[in-house]
Amino acid sequence: LWLGEGLLGFIGLNFNDAFGYAFARQGVPCVQIHTPQRHIAQTRVMELALAACSPLYVVPGLRFLLLASDICMLLTSKMDIWLLLLAVVLPGILDAVVATSLAVPMLLLGPVGWFLSFANMAAGLVIVPLLHCAVRLGQYMLGELEDRSNYRNYLKEVEAAVTWAEKHQALLGNDGRLVLCGYSSGGHVASLYGLEQCVVPTNGKRRFEAVVLVSGIYDLRTASWEGVKRFLAPIHNMLYGDIIAADSDAKRAQVSPAAVLQTKQQKDLDPDCAWWVLNAKKELMGLPIFEEILFDSSTLVAGLKAKGATVKRAECGYNHWLLVFGFPSFAASFCEGLS
Repeated sequence: LWLGEGLLGFIGLNFNDAFGYAFARQGVPCVQIHTPQRHIAQTRVMELALAACSPLYVVPGLRFLLLASDICMLLTSKMDIWLLLLAVVLPGILDAVVATSLAVPMLLLGPVGWFLSFANMAAGLVIVPLLHCAVRLGQYMLGELEDRSNYRNYLKEVEAAVTWAEKHQALLGNDGRLVLCGYSSGGHVASLYGLEQCVVPTNGKRRFEAVVLVSGIYDLRTASWEGVKRFLAPIHNMLYGDIIAADSDAKRAQVSPAAVLQTKQQKDLDPDCAWWVLNAKKELMGLPIFEEILFDSSTLVAGLKAKGATVKRAECGYNHWLLVFGFPSFAASFCEGLS
């Protein structure tokens, strides 16, 4: 789950739970693992986004909504609420009061009133960045801004969850068969883990009955991008570097399932372990460039087939978010097939 903690992380956790409940309602026990990486608010891309919004800094009131949204995304403790009050709410109220009080002088004092209003607007270009720096300093002092060298090993965390499920068959009430499933960035993690674990078994026993990938991110490589995508490459490189430490072409290839499948090191896959690759009809509601960059699965599917895997495709929902409403029907038919 790349959204990490905070308000968006909370929404993301509950959103992802819907997939687990879709299986559970079919009588299939589900063990879910959330492996937060760096929060989007802690990346340089977020800082660039706030800088890009700098023209809004001159709009009284609205300029503090930008700071509020940034803090709420990273809101992880009660102390952050105080940080929000001190750095955003109180200055925002004061800003609104000042802007309102200047309305009358602006009309009555002529050029002087206009100058005061203009000065108040221009002050946002200084005040908002200063408050933003104060917020980041407060988050750092609270220990919420991790060292950029501190990245969680999500594959090891998935391995721990799978091992736990294998050891607690009686508690889960299952028959020992496991299905590996991941949505969005979870699909990225599940596909990488599946490529390690779903090879042709040497002892006759496979670890997973199937792999279900739902609108995952399978190719982080940017070196070959051309046209408009070439201008977007630096932003994506920065984001991948901040979130999962993929800060070079070689590292991005190492964490790209589509690229891993093209290496000689990748072993042949078990044909009896089916790979379900699901995509929404319009992943990003008709933004073709970004849909291709983030959610194109054609290279992955071709690579899986080349390694001997049994691949099945399905369309699930209208876009990347609304597919949560279409997934239960897939889960029902999929679970029926397991029995």
